[in-house]
Amino acid sequence: MFSLDHPTTSRPQLRIDRQALEVLRRELGGRPPETGAMLGGGSDGVVRVAHLDVAGSATSTSYTPDDSTLSNLLANVWNPAGMSLVGFAHSHPGTFDRPSPGDRVYSERILRANPHMREFLLPIALTEHEGRRFTLTGWAATRSGSSVRLEERDVVAVATTSFADPAFVRAETTYDRDLLVRRTVFIVGVGGARGFAEDLARTGICRIVLIDPDVVELSNVATQGAYRRDLGRPKVDVVAEGLRDINPFADVVAIHAPIDALADEELVELAGPVDGVLIAGCTDNFFAQARCARIGLQFGWASVAGQVYAEGRGVEVTFAYPGLTPACQRCVLSSRYDAYADGYTNTVTSAGAPIVATTRLNALKGQIALALLHLDPTAPQVFDLDRDNGGRRWRELARGMARRNLVQVRLDPRIDHTLGLSVFRSVLRNADRKRLYVDDAVWLPQRPNNPTNGMPFCPDCGGTGDLRDTIGRFDDTRVGLGIAPR
Repeated sequence: MFSLDHPTTSRPQLRIDRQALEVLRRELGGRPPETGAMLGGGSDGVVRVAHLDVAGSATSTSYTPDDSTLSNLLANVWNPAGMSLVGFAHSHPGTFDRPSPGDRVYSERILRANPHMREFLLPIALTEHEGRRFTLTGWAATRSGSSVRLEERDVVAVATTSFADPAFVRAETTYDRDLLVRRTVFIVGVGGARGFAEDLARTGICRIVLIDPDVVELSNVATQGAYRRDLGRPKVDVVAEGLRDINPFADVVAIHAPIDALADEELVELAGPVDGVLIAGCTDNFFAQARCARIGLQFGWASVAGQVYAEGRGVEVTFAYPGLTPACQRCVLSSRYDAYADGYTNTVTSAGAPIVATTRLNALKGQIALALLHLDPTAPQVFDLDRDNGGRRWRELARGMARRNLVQVRLDPRIDHTLGLSVFRSVLRNADRKRLYVDDAVWLPQRPNNPTNGMPFCPDCGGTGDLRDTIGRFDDTRVGLGIAPR
């Protein structure tokens, strides 16, 4: 994904977090030359975060940072979190892969103004703009007596741990934050899932990809936590702003398009250089939900999906994880897939559904997502309960969830009559009904669809009971499988 201009040598290294490197590739690599990004780091000398300088001024041959905006970011966000300015990366035209005289003058000025700084990093990017491949050459301006010299460095990508952002101090033992910073979450459909996305951002997850083709409409104000000030704006842009306000160090990618506009290869690239991925289908479009489930199978990613039932009388969550759950989401929802294959058209909208039904669904999805994100993606069936630092509770939850990957919650005590959903009556038949009334969740064990279990083989996972068998199964997760939008 990244091309370094020089092989590993005895030169000093410019160490940069893999996600920060991905931000530079995406933001500098897709824009014209002379685009810049401020680099932040801590005391360990690693570049941990890159912030695109959207307001910086540029000509065809020079880049000048927006000092006022960036100074405000440093003073009010980075410095309180223990993050300081360590340099600027910017792109050059052509093959000019070294700092210009102007770059050197600017770095000398920075070092003179900040006598505590030993060096100032100024890596140079050659961009993918106009078909060029992205490369990054490491440079640093270092003090040499009373003068400043330029030093070339080898760029090395590293995986870092979380840092002490005071906003997250009370969550230090709630999650394994050193693990969560190495996870990516895709959220497909962000209207009703806005609260779900914001909850995940508050855990310290540092890479979230938002995908949705819609804009904020007036009807969304009452049903999706939207605001009138955002009418007409893409939902992904609105939600992305909120996530960055919660965690300014998060890498939030907003894609204003339907999921089927993205090829499988593009999704893998968007996942970035991380250790684990979860894709959440949060749209009411059945075919988009089905695509999300297949994407999880194709790449061995965790997947979760949620639905609000008619008039918000109940909610549903399904999930799957190759190596953890025996049944895929198509196994779980086979009757729904069959109905759509026979021409069923969904007529249920958010009309009549209270906002608290969506809030309840988001909370349940959040619990399940966090349990899955705390597993080792190379062996999600291994629960490593000896390792704590905030992760044990989530791994214990995942261990109990493994086969129970259909969850239904009744928000109407008469849901068996109003929606014809009898599962609660059967599950709670022998329970103390005087102590149960509403907001009950049932976690229903699921089996893979195959003739042994009285069902035809599942077209998605094959019904083997090991979803790892499906990794790489599909030529294209958008097509085939016996169902197409009508």
